[in-house]
Amino acid sequence: MGASQTKKEIKKSKPVGIRYNIKKYNVAIIRSGEKRVQGLFDFLLDFYLSATGGILTPHEVAKYNVPYVSQSKPEMSQFEAYEDEIKNAGSLPELEKIGRLIERDGGLKPTEREKLNKLGNSRAQTLQY
Repeated sequence: MGASQTKKEIKKSKPVGIRYNIKKYNVAIIRSGEKRVQGLFDFLLDFYLSATGGILTPHEVAKYNVPYVSQSKPEMSQFEAYEDEIKNAGSLPELEKIGRLIERDGGLKPTEREKLNKLGNSRAQTLQY
């Protein structure tokens, strides 16, 4: 992806004033090679996302109200992503949030939705004990 494509995809945010430690800022500017605060901020966000995998779980999607895009495995389908989330759910409230996301997801086939509901019910019984 070239720089021109990246710039076209970027949506500008509202200006925000921040305070920062000037010594840490100077070190970050030197190490990143950026000359502008915006460039440094973008560099740090890219670094953070690459370090954490840049993946939002369905739980985070529900919490922050952003579109769900599974990036954990490129070959993973939406169905498989939900299936994985259900299997790894640690609490009933988390499982309920995943269920609400599944209900709203128009891209799932009825058979997939049914399988996910059965898996969710099974997981809920496991979490109750």
